Amino acid sequence: MSQNVPNVPQNPDDLLVDIPDMDAAVADFNSVPGGSPPFRDIPSVLIGHLNRPNITASEPDWGRLLWYFLTERANHGFANLQDLHIFVVRIAVPNAIIRNRRFLLEIYNRHPGLPYTGHLRYDSSAAPQAPGNLNVAALVHQMTGPHIHPDNRRATRNVIPLNGTLSIPTRPIFRSQQNPSGVHFRAWLHRAPNPLVAGGPVPGQMAHQPSPNDPYLDIAEATVRSLDMDQLLRRTVHALRFFWWLSVVNSRLQQYQRQNWDGIGDEF
Repeated sequence: MSQNVPNVPQNPDDLLVDIPDMDAAVADFNSVPGGSPPFRDIPSVLIGHLNRPNITASEPDWGRLLWYFLTERANHGFANLQDLHIFVVRIAVPNAIIRNRRFLLEIYNRHPGLPYTGHLRYDSSAAPQAPGNLNVAALVHQMTGPHIHPDNRRATRNVIPLNGTLSIPTRPIFRSQQNPSGVHFRAWLHRAPNPLVAGGPVPGQMAHQPSPNDPYLDIAEATVRSLDMDQLLRRTVHALRFFWWLSVVNSRLQQYQRQNWDGIGDEF
């Protein structure tokens, strides 16, 4: 991890106390004013996909949805895209991982002979691995109609070129609390979870397996706010793809849970 965690608590779940559940987080995130600083302007369709992902439908085209932030219709689009990225990696993805690990704890307690690996684990190699498949230049040329090319300097509402940056200081993305600590969350991943029954065993398979997605979880906010638009788009698309994959995986695990984990061994 990139930073040390001071005063590590005895109860590992104490490291999660600053991560609100999705309903509370979305309500707080949306309560930030749009008509005054920091000018919240996140399309409702994006928030809907995060709070109530319809995994029976096709995965959203995240690149096209994020294009909104590059247009002059967006109010402080760059700053809002930064805030959205922080929301995804500090709130949406952690909540999905927390749920996944709780499923895994049940699985390994029920089936202690299963291996560390499994393609329904949050740290599986089956998860999206890298943010390199978004062709931002092609996206620029595909989008038409009311959208404005980000290099069009006639735009007046903080529309910047793809290689541009905007100096935005770190700030809370919520109205009622500070941003959750990614460092604490990474520390929680590396701790053994609380057992299902007090004093009971914690399966060794619960040990976190290093993943290329780990650096997303505790990236410093100042680093996020120093990325240029191209980098920020790519990283946000990847974080959203990871979130969607986790949502699909967790839904499948929930189905196994309803059938008392019958057949779960086929997934390992």
